[in-house]
Amino acid sequence: MKTSSRSQQGVFLLEALIGILVFSLGVLAMVALGTAAVSAQSDAQYRTQAANLANEIASLIALKVNRIEVPGSDSLETAQLTRTAVNDSLLPFRYHPVTAATCNFTGYEPPNTPETAFVAAWVNRATTDAETRLPGALSSGLQIDTTTLKDAGLSGVRVTVCWQGPTDKSVRSHTLVTYIN
Repeated sequence: MKTSSRSQQGVFLLEALIGILVFSLGVLAMVALGTAAVSAQSDAQYRTQAANLANEIASLIALKVNRIEVPGSDSLETAQLTRTAVNDSLLPFRYHPVTAATCNFTGYEPPNTPETAFVAAWVNRATTDAETRLPGALSSGLQIDTTTLKDAGLSGVRVTVCWQGPTDKSVRSHTLVTYIN
Protein backbone atom coordinates (compact mmCIF):
# COMPACT_ATOMS: atom_id res chain seq x y z
CA MET A 1 0.00 0.00 0.00
CA LYS A 2 1.42 3.23 -1.13
CA THR A 3 0.92 6.41 0.91
CA SER A 4 1.25 9.71 -0.73
CA SER A 5 3.24 12.55 0.77
CA ARG A 6 0.08 14.63 0.73
CA SER A 7 -1.65 12.31 3.25
CA GLN A 8 1.37 12.55 5.58
CA GLN A 9 1.30 16.34 5.88
CA GLY A 10 0.82 17.53 9.50
CA VAL A 11 1.43 14.13 11.16
CA PHE A 12 4.72 15.32 12.66
CA LEU A 13 2.98 18.36 14.12
CA LEU A 14 0.27 16.16 15.63
CA GLU A 15 2.88 13.84 17.19
CA ALA A 16 4.71 16.83 18.66
CA LEU A 17 1.50 18.22 20.18
CA ILE A 18 0.64 14.86 21.76
CA GLY A 19 4.18 14.61 23.16
CA ILE A 20 3.93 18.09 24.68
CA LEU A 21 0.54 17.18 26.22
CA VAL A 22 1.93 14.03 27.86
CA PHE A 23 4.98 15.92 29.16
CA SER A 24 2.74 18.72 30.56
CA LEU A 25 0.55 16.21 32.42
CA GLY A 26 3.67 14.70 33.98
CA VAL A 27 4.90 18.11 35.13
CA LEU A 28 1.48 18.96 36.61
CA ALA A 29 1.44 15.66 38.50
CA MET A 30 4.88 16.39 39.96
CA VAL A 31 3.76 19.87 41.10
CA ALA A 32 0.68 18.39 42.78
CA LEU A 33 2.82 15.76 44.50
CA GLY A 34 5.19 18.45 45.78
CA THR A 35 2.28 20.45 47.21
CA ALA A 36 0.95 17.39 49.03
CA ALA A 37 4.41 16.68 50.45
CA VAL A 38 4.75 20.24 51.80
CA SER A 39 1.29 20.01 53.38
CA ALA A 40 2.11 16.69 55.05
CA GLN A 41 5.41 18.08 56.34
CA SER A 42 3.64 21.10 57.87
CA ASP A 43 1.07 18.85 59.55
CA ALA A 44 3.83 16.67 61.02
CA GLN A 45 5.64 19.78 62.27
CA TYR A 46 2.50 21.08 64.02
CA ARG A 47 1.80 17.68 65.61
CA THR A 48 5.37 17.47 66.90
CA GLN A 49 5.16 21.00 68.25
CA ALA A 50 1.86 20.21 70.02
CA ALA A 51 3.36 17.04 71.53
CA ASN A 52 6.38 19.01 72.75
CA LEU A 53 4.18 21.68 74.35
CA ALA A 54 2.02 19.06 76.09
CA ASN A 55 5.07 17.15 77.30
CA GLU A 56 6.70 20.35 78.55
CA ILE A 57 3.80 21.37 80.82
CA ALA A 58 3.20 17.81 82.06
CA SER A 59 6.87 17.50 83.01
CA LEU A 60 6.86 20.84 84.84
CA ILE A 61 3.74 19.88 86.77
CA ALA A 62 5.27 16.51 87.70
CA LEU A 63 8.30 18.34 89.09
CA LYS A 64 6.19 20.79 91.12
CA VAL A 65 3.80 18.27 92.67
CA ASN A 66 3.84 17.74 96.44
CA ARG A 67 4.89 14.26 97.51
CA ILE A 68 4.61 13.34 101.18
CA GLU A 69 6.89 10.60 102.41
CA VAL A 70 6.24 8.90 105.71
CA PRO A 71 9.53 7.31 106.80
CA GLY A 72 9.45 3.67 107.83
CA SER A 73 5.88 2.98 106.74
CA ASP A 74 4.71 0.87 103.83
CA SER A 75 1.06 0.70 104.77
CA LEU A 76 -1.90 1.19 102.48
CA GLU A 77 -2.90 4.19 104.59
CA THR A 78 0.43 5.87 103.84
CA ALA A 79 -0.01 5.20 100.12
CA GLN A 80 -3.48 6.79 100.25
CA LEU A 81 -2.06 9.79 102.14
CA THR A 82 0.60 10.24 99.46
CA ARG A 83 -1.95 9.93 96.63
CA THR A 84 -4.23 12.47 98.33
CA ALA A 85 -1.33 14.90 98.75
CA VAL A 86 -0.36 14.51 95.09
CA ASN A 87 -3.96 14.98 93.89
CA ASP A 88 -4.45 18.05 96.09
CA SER A 89 -1.21 19.61 94.89
CA LEU A 90 -2.27 19.07 91.25
CA LEU A 91 -5.43 21.17 91.60
CA PRO A 92 -3.79 24.62 91.28
CA PHE A 93 -2.34 23.66 87.89
CA ARG A 94 -5.74 23.13 86.22
CA TYR A 95 -6.40 25.23 83.16
CA HIS A 96 -9.84 25.23 81.51
CA PRO A 97 -10.84 21.81 82.89
CA VAL A 98 -14.44 22.03 81.59
CA THR A 99 -15.07 20.84 78.03
CA ALA A 100 -17.81 23.02 76.51
CA ALA A 101 -17.30 21.63 72.99
CA THR A 102 -14.54 20.03 70.98
CA CYS A 103 -11.43 22.12 71.62
CA ASN A 104 -13.43 24.80 73.39
CA PHE A 105 -12.50 24.58 77.05
CA THR A 106 -13.62 26.79 79.91
CA GLY A 107 -13.39 26.99 83.66
CA TYR A 108 -10.67 27.44 86.22
CA GLU A 109 -7.51 29.36 85.45
CA PRO A 110 -4.73 29.22 88.04
CA PRO A 111 -4.00 32.38 90.02
CA ASN A 112 -0.82 34.18 89.06
CA THR A 113 1.38 32.91 91.86
CA PRO A 114 5.07 31.93 91.71
CA GLU A 115 4.04 28.26 91.90
CA THR A 116 1.70 28.47 88.91
CA ALA A 117 3.23 31.27 86.82
CA PHE A 118 4.73 28.68 84.50
CA VAL A 119 1.19 27.70 83.39
CA ALA A 120 0.55 31.24 82.12
CA ALA A 121 3.98 31.24 80.46
CA TRP A 122 3.12 27.92 78.77
CA VAL A 123 -0.18 29.32 77.47
CA ASN A 124 1.74 32.31 76.09
CA ARG A 125 4.26 30.03 74.35
CA ALA A 126 1.47 27.97 72.77
CA THR A 127 -0.62 30.92 71.57
CA THR A 128 1.51 34.04 71.04
CA ASP A 129 5.26 33.33 71.16
CA ALA A 130 6.56 33.58 67.59
CA GLU A 131 8.94 30.63 67.94
CA THR A 132 6.69 28.08 69.64
CA ARG A 133 3.09 29.04 68.89
CA LEU A 134 0.79 26.77 66.97
CA PRO A 135 -1.23 28.25 64.11
CA GLY A 136 -4.78 28.99 65.09
CA ALA A 137 -4.14 28.07 68.75
CA LEU A 138 -6.25 29.99 71.25
CA SER A 139 -6.13 29.91 75.04
CA SER A 140 -9.63 28.37 74.97
CA GLY A 141 -8.12 25.50 72.97
CA LEU A 142 -5.69 24.55 75.74
CA GLN A 143 -6.62 22.33 78.66
CA ILE A 144 -4.82 20.97 81.71
CA ASP A 145 -7.17 18.60 83.51
CA THR A 146 -6.09 17.11 86.83
CA THR A 147 -9.45 15.72 87.93
CA THR A 148 -10.26 13.06 85.31
CA LEU A 149 -7.68 10.60 86.57
CA LYS A 150 -8.42 11.47 90.20
CA ASP A 151 -11.96 10.18 89.75
CA ALA A 152 -10.48 6.82 88.74
CA GLY A 153 -8.34 6.73 91.89
CA LEU A 154 -5.15 7.74 90.08
CA SER A 155 -2.89 10.76 90.15
CA GLY A 156 -2.11 12.37 86.86
CA VAL A 157 -2.62 15.08 84.30
CA ARG A 158 -4.37 15.18 80.94
CA VAL A 159 -3.10 17.94 78.65
CA THR A 160 -4.96 18.80 75.44
CA VAL A 161 -3.57 21.19 72.84
CA CYS A 162 -5.77 22.28 69.89
CA TRP A 163 -4.79 24.21 66.77
CA GLN A 164 -5.92 24.80 63.21
CA GLY A 165 -3.32 25.06 60.48
CA PRO A 166 -3.65 27.55 57.64
CA THR A 167 -4.96 24.89 55.23
CA ASP A 168 -6.86 22.71 57.73
CA LYS A 169 -10.61 22.46 57.35
CA SER A 170 -11.12 21.41 60.97
CA VAL A 171 -9.45 21.86 64.33
CA ARG A 172 -6.76 19.34 65.24
CA SER A 173 -5.82 18.25 68.73
CA HIS A 174 -3.18 16.36 70.66
CA THR A 175 -3.88 14.87 74.09
CA LEU A 176 -1.23 13.65 76.51
CA VAL A 177 -2.17 11.62 79.59
CA THR A 178 0.54 11.13 82.18
CA TYR A 179 0.41 9.48 85.57
CA ILE A 180 2.17 11.08 88.51
CA ASN A 181 3.30 9.12 91.54
